[in-house]
Amino acid sequence: MPRRFNPTTIVDIAIVAGLIAVAAREALRVTAGLHVPPDPDLFRSAAITQTLVDGGWLADPFFAGEWNWYNPLVPAIVALIHAVTGTPILELYARAGVALNALGPLAFWLLVRVLFGSGPAVAAVFAFLFLPPRFIPGWATAGYWPWLFSSVFTQAVFYAGLVAIDSASRSMQMSRWLLAGVALGLVFLGHTGPALIFGGVLVLAAVRMWRNGCPLTRSASMLAASLAAAIVVSLPVILSVAVRYGFAVRNNVLALYAYSETEPSNIIGFLLNHVNAGGALAILGLVLIAFDRERRQRAWVIGYWGLVNGLFLLMHYGRPTLEGIGIRIPQVVTAFHFFLYAEGIVTILAGYGLWRMIELVASLGESRASWLRPPLVARVLLVAIIAVSLGPLLPKRRAREDFDESHQRARQYQSRRADQELAQWIRTSTKPGTVFLASYRVSLYVVAPAGGKVVALDPVFANPYVDLATREREQYRMEDRIHENDRGGFCALAPKYGVEYVIVDTVQPEVPVPSNTFLQEVQTMDGMRIFRAPDCGRDAGKHTRG
Repeated sequence: MPRRFNPTTIVDIAIVAGLIAVAAREALRVTAGLHVPPDPDLFRSAAITQTLVDGGWLADPFFAGEWNWYNPLVPAIVALIHAVTGTPILELYARAGVALNALGPLAFWLLVRVLFGSGPAVAAVFAFLFLPPRFIPGWATAGYWPWLFSSVFTQAVFYAGLVAIDSASRSMQMSRWLLAGVALGLVFLGHTGPALIFGGVLVLAAVRMWRNGCPLTRSASMLAASLAAAIVVSLPVILSVAVRYGFAVRNNVLALYAYSETEPSNIIGFLLNHVNAGGALAILGLVLIAFDRERRQRAWVIGYWGLVNGLFLLMHYGRPTLEGIGIRIPQVVTAFHFFLYAEGIVTILAGYGLWRMIELVASLGESRASWLRPPLVARVLLVAIIAVSLGPLLPKRRAREDFDESHQRARQYQSRRADQELAQWIRTSTKPGTVFLASYRVSLYVVAPAGGKVVALDPVFANPYVDLATREREQYRMEDRIHENDRGGFCALAPKYGVEYVIVDTVQPEVPVPSNTFLQEVQTMDGMRIFRAPDCGRDAGKHTRG
C-alpha cells in the first residue's frame, strides 16, 4: 500500500464498500430463511465440520478408521463459528457465505491496488462483483457468491497471499518470506488448486530475486524457509495424503471429473460466455497493458500467476498427447479450478481497461479549478458508470444459477422433514462415529453431517485414497443379505465396518426389508425406518436364514 495518504483513498474505500454492500444485499436475499445449503459439496463440508466439532481432528467424515483428505480450512472456520454462536452447522453453510466470502473482493481490491494503483483496483472490484461470465457458476469462476464453497472462500487467502509474495520479493528479510510461506500453507488448507498456482508463483519469485542480483544461496534459503513454513501450516492435509496414504489414489473418480463448460469440445460456448462488457473490457485491458511498461513490470506477480495457471491447464488438456509418448502426469484437481483463477486475471484486466478509459475521458475534460482535478473527475465518472450499469446488471445476476436454481434446491432439501428428524435422532440417540448402513443419498445428506459414519458413498465425494470399489461391493452384499433375511451372510461382512444401524428410506426403497427380518426396528419416522444391526460377534461366519 502507498505510504503517503491520498485523499482519494477515502473515496475509493467508500466506493468499494458500497459495491460490496450491494452484492451482499443480493446474497442476503437468496439465503434468507434457509437452514440447509443447496449443494452436495456443502453437505460434505458440513460433515467435516461436524467431525471436527466431535473431536476427530484428522478423521475422515464418512469412513470410520480413515483420515480426512479434503482441505479443512473452511470446515474449521465454520466449526469455530458454531462453537462461539451455537448456530447449527448446516445453517452456517447455508448463510455464512454472505459474510465470509466478502473477504474475497476485499483481498482482490488490496491485491490490485498494490500492483496497479487505487483507481484500477476500484474498477476491478466492480468487474469482480458484477461482470462475471453469465453461464459459468460461481464455484467455477472468480467473484463473490453467497455459498460457502471452499473454492470460493479460498480466493481471499490466495489474493492476500500474492500481496505477501510481492512484498517478500522486494526484500531479503526472512520474515517476509516466512509470511509468504504461511500464506501458501493457508491456501493449501483452503483448496489444492490455488495452492499449486501459489506455490509455482512463490518459486518463480525466488528465481526472479536471484536473477535480479540476490545471491543464489540467499534466494534458495529464503525459498526453503518459506516452503518449510508452508509445510508446517498445512500439516493437517500433508499428514493425511502424504504420510498416511502416500499419495496412493485408489478412487480417481473425483480427479477425472470434467466440467463440460470448460472442456475443449465446448470452446465456442465458453468464449461466447465472455461476450459481455467484462470480456470486452478485459481485451481492451490486455491491449493497453502491453503499452504500459511501468505498470506491467510492477505487476509481475500477475504475469507469473498467469504463466503457472496456463501451464496447469496445458498439462490437463495435453495429458492424452503426453501419455501417448510415455509421459504420465497425475491429475490432482479438476481443470475448472484453474479456470476459476484464470477468470481472476481476466477480471483484473477488465478493471484496468475500464479505468484507463475513464482516465482518458477525465484528462480530456481537465478543469482549471484546483479542486476539480482529473483523479476526482475519474472517480465521479466511475460512480456514474456503476450507477447506470447496476440497473440492468442486477436482474442478470439474480438469474444466475448461484442465486435462482441454488435457492430452489436449498428449499427442496429443506422440505425433507424426515432428513431433519433422522439427523436429530442420530445426534441424540447415538455416539459420534457410529456406523450406519444407508443409501448414498442418506449417507451424504443426513448421516455424515450428523456425525455418523457409513460403509460406502458416491465416489465423487468419497476419500480418493480408500478402496471404494470394495466398500461399494460389500455394501451391496449386505443389502442383499438383508433382503434375503440372511443374518449369517450379513454378519460375515458387518463387523468389518462396525455397522450398528441400518437406515431404510421407504419413499425410495433400495433395501426391501422382509417382515420377519433379523434386524431390530428401533425408530420409524416420516419415510424412514431405523434398524439396529444384530450382535454379530457370535454369528460371524454362520449362514443360516431366519
